[in-house]
Amino acid sequence: MQALTALRRISMSASVLRGRDWIVEGWWIRDHKPDPWPETPEERKAAARKYGLREEDYVSLPRDKHVGNYPDLGLLNYDLKDPYEDWSYGTMRRNYNEPVPHMFNVIHADRYTFTGLEYITPLQALRNILVLFFGFVGLVWFSRQLIPVNEVPKPKQYAYDYDLAWPFKDPKNFPQTGWILCPCITETAK
Repeated sequence: MQALTALRRISMSASVLRGRDWIVEGWWIRDHKPDPWPETPEERKAAARKYGLREEDYVSLPRDKHVGNYPDLGLLNYDLKDPYEDWSYGTMRRNYNEPVPHMFNVIHADRYTFTGLEYITPLQALRNILVLFFGFVGLVWFSRQLIPVNEVPKPKQYAYDYDLAWPFKDPKNFPQTGWILCPCITETAK
């Protein structure tokens, strides 16, 4: 009982309780948790200032996204940013403390592009799929012609000379001489 009381005192001590003000329900860290969705112009201005945007550039995401006052930054990727600018993170073309699009939770900018140069028509997509499919089938067919998988069954190795009998003669008329099929059988037969 004394051990249980001592454990309770340790868990309720000031040094352990000091970390309790960091605890927030859910997984959000307090500084990263977005504020409620802005209702008034003052809240919009404060949200724009929080994310380092001009007030006229700030547009919050819709309420059904459930991200509070996080800004809608549009569709950004690496191709739309200047490659010669002095970025804080050069490989990501991003400056320190710059907000990133909400879509980065799902996919990063190096994995999608919205420049419009990559769009193809459905017929071009179908053509590409058919070329890949029939190219692969043709490659498999051609490789099977070069490297046979199922070889022709060979004749059983009886004691007859099939080379002399081929193509129309009976091999039993040409017995093999000078070799024994299995020495163990011939020794037991004697």
